[in-house]
Amino acid sequence: MRTLLLSMFAAGLALGVAQAQNGIVRETSKPIPPTLKRTVKAAKLVDPSSFRKLIDFQFVNHDEDEHENPATPRSWNLPSEPNSLPLGAITAGTAVTLGQFWPAIGATGWQPADPTCAVGPSHVAVTANEQIAFYTKTGSQVLSQSLQTFFSRPSGNSVFDPRVLWDRLNQRWIVIADENGSNLGTIDLAVSKSSDPLGGFWVYTINVTQTISGQNYWMDYPGFGYNKDAYIITGNMFGFSSGFNGVQFVVIPKTPTLTGNSFTASYFTDTAGASAQVADVADSTLDRAYCCSVFGASAMRVYAFSNVGSSPTLNMTTVAVPSFGSPAAVPSTPGSLSAVDYRLFEVAYRNGRLVMSHNTTSISGGSTRVRWYEINTNNYPSGAPSLVQSGELLASSPFTYHMGAVNRNGYGDIAAIFTRSSSTTAPEAFAAGRKTSDAAGTMGTPFLLASSAGTGYGSTGTNRWGDYFGVSVDPVDQATFYGVAMVGNASNGWQTVVNSWIVTPPAQLSSVSLTPSTTIGGSNVSGTVTLDSAAPADGYVVSLSVPGGSPATVPATLTVPGGSNTVNFTMTTSSVASNTNVTVTAILRGTTKTATVTLTPRQIQGHVNLGNWSGAIAGTPITIEVRTAGTTTVLDTINTTLDASGNFSVGTTRTGTFDVAIKASHWLKRNTASVSFGTTGASGINASLVNGDIDGDNVVGPNDLNLLRSAFGGNNAAADLDGDGVVGPSDLNIIRATFGQSGD
Repeated sequence: MRTLLLSMFAAGLALGVAQAQNGIVRETSKPIPPTLKRTVKAAKLVDPSSFRKLIDFQFVNHDEDEHENPATPRSWNLPSEPNSLPLGAITAGTAVTLGQFWPAIGATGWQPADPTCAVGPSHVAVTANEQIAFYTKTGSQVLSQSLQTFFSRPSGNSVFDPRVLWDRLNQRWIVIADENGSNLGTIDLAVSKSSDPLGGFWVYTINVTQTISGQNYWMDYPGFGYNKDAYIITGNMFGFSSGFNGVQFVVIPKTPTLTGNSFTASYFTDTAGASAQVADVADSTLDRAYCCSVFGASAMRVYAFSNVGSSPTLNMTTVAVPSFGSPAAVPSTPGSLSAVDYRLFEVAYRNGRLVMSHNTTSISGGSTRVRWYEINTNNYPSGAPSLVQSGELLASSPFTYHMGAVNRNGYGDIAAIFTRSSSTTAPEAFAAGRKTSDAAGTMGTPFLLASSAGTGYGSTGTNRWGDYFGVSVDPVDQATFYGVAMVGNASNGWQTVVNSWIVTPPAQLSSVSLTPSTTIGGSNVSGTVTLDSAAPADGYVVSLSVPGGSPATVPATLTVPGGSNTVNFTMTTSSVASNTNVTVTAILRGTTKTATVTLTPRQIQGHVNLGNWSGAIAGTPITIEVRTAGTTTVLDTINTTLDASGNFSVGTTRTGTFDVAIKASHWLKRNTASVSFGTTGASGINASLVNGDIDGDNVVGPNDLNLLRSAFGGNNAAADLDGDGVVGPSDLNIIRATFGQSGD
């Protein structure tokens, strides 16, 4: 293990200082520009599908401790400021539901493992020193490879301290790792081409070397996160021979990296800070990114980067938290476990809140425990960030909780994954969680995730452990936590394990409904998607569809807003020639619900008065012609019958303005001009038909008279004009009265 003597630099962030303590900038009054810019050349495309799949990947002949650099930045040496800010503890309740479990990356020969994880739509990624692996969400491995091969780096260089994340905004996998070569510090960055981890990665090598007074400094213990416009990398800057220069921030514009193009990176340095961690700000509207670090023994430093996609600037301030002490080595067997120090291990962001955790003790000492915080950003630097709550996970003797990572899901639940050990118990993976309804600062009773396979870890003395764990939130349900931690293997080495668990069950699709259930084609139908409980803060996207070729359309997706359990939509329908059923299908995370509407044709509706008719009206046949307005051009001919009141209703697919002509058997045709056919059809068409057209030529003339005379005295229905069942004098009178008239 290499320990570097620290040489503190007096130079600090001199611009925009609002207040300072012992020469250390505590808060900036105006944005700070970058101190350096470098152009990073275009990426190399790496195809992971060509990698050899390493199931039990181990360097059996390699046993190396990762460089341990016990930085003591000047901000950590500030005088202790004990305070009485509230601090929560473990409380009974908040039961969780355990999900998946699998052993992930095994001992690679590096100490410690430095495991992180990220969750995408279909996969879980895990990194550790010096390996990366991708799994399905049930633990089946789809890719595993050394970091050197993954990043396509020279075999003589060390590639370590990896971190992986899922960019929810751009649907990409992002991986970084430290790399040290000949007096040159670099960060390797890989950006997937798509959401498929086997679909290729754009791989960059970024120079992060600082040169001060002729000496080069390299980056250690990187942090990594993003917002909508940029990726941000942080790290502690150590001299290759000696010295420490605080924490460096590298701001990378996101857009070029998504296609492998070159970009210009911006560099910032806080010479008084250390171990800053970056949050994943998956907010498509927020124009800033956040980082956090420890500031003294009673405050957190909050960094805010603005305009990161073009001309980034930095603001920083502090937030008071309950005071704490520096953690001590943790009892284990056969030796103890390093608690590192009280640096932050991970920072997460969601809906304006930052959560973070680290190892601490009480201000007066005592056993090591996991301390966590929730900070409201208040849109800093527009407003001042403030502490929402803080709590700690303190184990009952003889156990110790330590090495915690936290995250916050879409329901506001906060969960932590951490280690439990004692002088007689090999390290175990534990987790705990809380709901927003729980008392401030509290978490439920911790629960066991995985135990060590052997009786101990490491050897006598103090063993490296961590240096960090990871916990991520499933982007699909925004509720399920996936965490990666270390346990001991059967030979006193380390093994990473992945677990998932749920604090608040994610809302499920309950139903989809349509109103009305029957309507005329061409009308809009109101629809509602209902969940069995409220959606998380970012909402749930529900897929909608109707069968291909259906006379209806629906939105492809709907978003149930956060905090709501319903969302409305409109089904747009087309006209139909006959009754047609249309089924809409709603899908949320594999759950399917359907609803059906019956579309009926648009209706031509009206009333016919049969002149000089005393017979039964019901069932009387009529012929309806839909004509081009102002002409005799027939577009549709429809045959139907009248009801007992002389009314009719027939279907149509037409919309627009048309003429409508109606004829019955021995009545003249009558035309109604300029009838408007709307989305429901046409109504109010009234036609009074003139009787006497026995031969159907649409004229009452000599031939009709001759036909009546021939049928006189009989019961020929065609000549029985009045419907009394006999062709007689009254029928002749009808002919005489209408003789010479013609239809339209």
